[in-house]
Amino acid sequence: MNNQNLAKTNLTQMVEDKIRYQIEGGLLKPGGFVAAERILCEDLSVSRVTVRRGLERLVDNGFLERVHNRGYRLPSLEISTNKATAILLLHAYENNEFLSDKDHLQIFKGARTESVKCGRSILIYPVGPEELNESKLNELKKIAGGILVDHPEDSFLNTIELAGIPVVQFHNDGFAPNFDRVSQDDMGGILQSVEYFYNQGYRKIGYLDSSKKLLEVSLAGNSLRRKSGYLMGCDQNGLQPIIANMDLSSLDAESGMKELLEQNMDALIVPHREIAQKVSRVLTEENSKMPVIIWGKYNDKPIENEIGYINWNKKKMGEEAVKRLHEKILTPELESRTILIQAELVLNN
Repeated sequence: MNNQNLAKTNLTQMVEDKIRYQIEGGLLKPGGFVAAERILCEDLSVSRVTVRRGLERLVDNGFLERVHNRGYRLPSLEISTNKATAILLLHAYENNEFLSDKDHLQIFKGARTESVKCGRSILIYPVGPEELNESKLNELKKIAGGILVDHPEDSFLNTIELAGIPVVQFHNDGFAPNFDRVSQDDMGGILQSVEYFYNQGYRKIGYLDSSKKLLEVSLAGNSLRRKSGYLMGCDQNGLQPIIANMDLSSLDAESGMKELLEQNMDALIVPHREIAQKVSRVLTEENSKMPVIIWGKYNDKPIENEIGYINWNKKKMGEEAVKRLHEKILTPELESRTILIQAELVLNN
């Protein structure tokens, strides 16, 4: 791509980002119109062609709809039908966080694709646990045939279910067995990583564990399952676990890394990509060439020492979540189940 085309792409993306942030943060309500093209041109200092290109891309991706002679608006089923058939995707992230995250964007694309197949619209709706009162539930029931939830609290799902709205949890896991969930296979990818290192001759495989701190705030679901995968891999291969604690909330990996290095580990599994750069910094300071496998892809370029990463299909998670929710809407008496999205170790070339 030449520089001119790259600049054009970046400006178009800037237009998309602005509107997506408004949608995600609840600043643009279902049925509400985007600001006029002229206003967007002035606000972003771009041409009208660029603004229109960005808006049309949002239409193509299902975020907006075009209304003749009026502009672009966020779809709302209240405009097209009196029946509550929409799928609502509820999250509690800060403004700009949900769709600016690549994982969430892919999940939403999968959810949108499957929603079209089911003949339903899908809307993103930011709602925190403290906002889910009777008034809010009544508001949701007017438009929601079912709800997808990216919240870890089982109580949040229970409140929605008691209100008579079919609900499926995705991405963020709780513990109660009586809810439908679509989860990434936390154990499998870590287990594959241990086995890979073992087959390559490594016998002192270190692991940074965040579950201790997260247990204190009841958010350790993913961390506990990943740790279980590591412990299972060690047990199956006759290895002694080498574990150090870390605090994911403060992204503190340095103390845990030094503890692992003192135990002479010869390979490392990092179960959270958020700390990848800090891990890399410690290894660089120690002049260590130790191989590292990271959960998730940190960016387009691997960090130093990274030989592979654990990947799972985010788009498929969105598709499966909508598919399961659609089944529940049609057949409410279905027994609850958990659908696992397979994770796999991907080696860097």
